[in-house]
Amino acid sequence: MLESRIHKILSMYGSNIVLALQRELRINDNIATGKAIESLRYVIEHEGSQVVLSILGEHYIKKIDEGRKPGKRPPSSTTIEKWIEAKSSFRLRDSRGRFVAKTKSNIKRAAFNISRSIGIKGTRPYNLLEYAMKPQESKILAEVVTAFVEEELNTMIKNKTLIV
Repeated sequence: MLESRIHKILSMYGSNIVLALQRELRINDNIATGKAIESLRYVIEHEGSQVVLSILGEHYIKKIDEGRKPGKRPPSSTTIEKWIEAKSSFRLRDSRGRFVAKTKSNIKRAAFNISRSIGIKGTRPYNLLEYAMKPQESKILAEVVTAFVEEELNTMIKNKTLIV
């Protein structure tokens, strides 16, 4: 009984957290192909006596969330090329600052420069998980504790072991 109640609570909050993460990705304009948003999901796992809520998604969501420290190995320029092609709002400029067409060679050049810059300067963190999960943590804890206490009280009353 308690396990099913906790499962129901975690399902509700897992869904809320996924929606909040998707909202944060949209707010921060971190959408190119939409793969990250589509990949987000939650899973409730049973590990012995523990019930664990896991939020899963594309591996690069962690890099968006935490940012990238300067001086690290730069990301693959081919990955950035795909991002440039997918990101319709991204426009290329030449050395004078004029907009240029998204040709294969211009995309390749821009991707190399972006990759090198990320390796040198890093990227800023967006703290998506903090915005999506922090408001939910205390609520989850309160509901799980309430469910546990109610279950224990019901068991004590049923077994007539409640001492007042």
